[in-house]
Amino acid sequence: MEDIQNILNVGEIIGLFTDEDMEEINYELEKQLRATKQKGKPFEIFMKRCKRNLHLILVMSPAGNGLQLMFRKYPSLVNCTSIDWFLSWPYEALKAIA
Repeated sequence: MEDIQNILNVGEIIGLFTDEDMEEINYELEKQLRATKQKGKPFEIFMKRCKRNLHLILVMSPAGNGLQLMFRKYPSLVNCTSIDWFLSWPYEALKAIA
């Protein structure tokens, strides 16, 4: 969940790539940039492409206190996502929210 929190807040997972991975990403993108005569920093372009193409779907059960605890521990689950409820809410829950 910590990695998902980082993706939602920052857009990347800190420390995901090793130095070798970074060198390979930079090398390959520099070749592409030279071939297309584009300008920019290779890793920034790579991250923009990743962010543009990454889609996350999280499925969690609302039963019990687990989801509530998860929202408290990882606030970006509420702040940086769209929540779809597929079950009808009990009357007590609707009253508590109101």
